[in-house]
Amino acid sequence: MCTILGLYHAGWGLPITTYAVDSAKPVLNQLGLIGKSGRRGRRINPEEIQQLLLAFHERGGKRQSSIPMADIFEFAIETAMRQKEICNIRWEDLNKDKKTILIRERKDPKNKHNNNQVMPLLGKSFEIILKQPRIDDRIFPYNSKSVGAAFSRVVRSLGISRLWPFNLSKHA
Repeated sequence: MCTILGLYHAGWGLPITTYAVDSAKPVLNQLGLIGKSGRRGRRINPEEIQQLLLAFHERGGKRQSSIPMADIFEFAIETAMRQKEICNIRWEDLNKDKKTILIRERKDPKNKHNNNQVMPLLGKSFEIILKQPRIDDRIFPYNSKSVGAAFSRVVRSLGISRLWPFNLSKHA
């Protein structure tokens, strides 16, 4: 926040200082209102994976959603990619010969820019991509918020608790 306020002052000459924020931080930390985010302690278990896959396949068969949630869900598990990363990958980023995908601007808390990463498509992930129809420049051309909402609806309907999109990594 202070960096953004500093940019307003330096970049546009607006009379904004970070004094109020800097002064409030120690008190807010002491009250436990702000702080570093905690590590995720909850990982999906095999039974929940099966429940969710079944539910996604059932809903897909009833045409309740045009989003192929079963494919996106399995792809997320296989690759440990975030939903926004999945919804942003492009056909041009796929290397069929090497079975790799370029992830553009991968989220990294230590490095905010130029985080492009080539990732191997292991397990079922390559086959999942190949079965997607080419209807857009993106492989999974869906709004990541819509994907997250669809995921959350099914999780809630199954009574699975404390599982957020996409906290799916099988690797703790």
